Amino acid sequence: PGWDDISKLYRILTAHPIFSNTNKFKIMQLHSGIPKQGQREIFQSVGATQHKIILSTNIAETSITIDDVTVVIDTGRMKEKTYDPHVKLSFLKSTWISRASARQRKGRAGRTCAGVCFHLFSKMRSKNMAEFQDSELLRMPLEELVLQVCNCLTM
Repeated sequence: PGWDDISKLYRILTAHPIFSNTNKFKIMQLHSGIPKQGQREIFQSVGATQHKIILSTNIAETSITIDDVTVVIDTGRMKEKTYDPHVKLSFLKSTWISRASARQRKGRAGRTCAGVCFHLFSKMRSKNMAEFQDSELLRMPLEELVLQVCNCLTM
């Protein structure tokens, strides 16, 4: 769901003898913190004998089409900004996605060719997921938004 998880899995895969063979696999990371050039790399095709593995946050869930994606493995998790009123701090928390997000992730595979999606959560978990994610306006105190607006106005 987050950068730490992606980085850890990237290190595990690149250290494994099967995946470290760069002639067969190209492993890439996609996260908002990666420079634009690195993000653009995921759209480039690889050779016919090579497989592209993209480790991504929910940045890839909507708005982009990567032509050669044929398989999506969905963990069902995401990092969500939330607020704890007891300590009066906002933080990123790993949470289950909504059913709408699961549909979006499934739709990433096979956009331009046949594809399949594997969800790593049970049907029962899927049934208990919220239909849609709550808006950040409902999860966060408005004071933070007001301060951001005031900060933008003074620039």
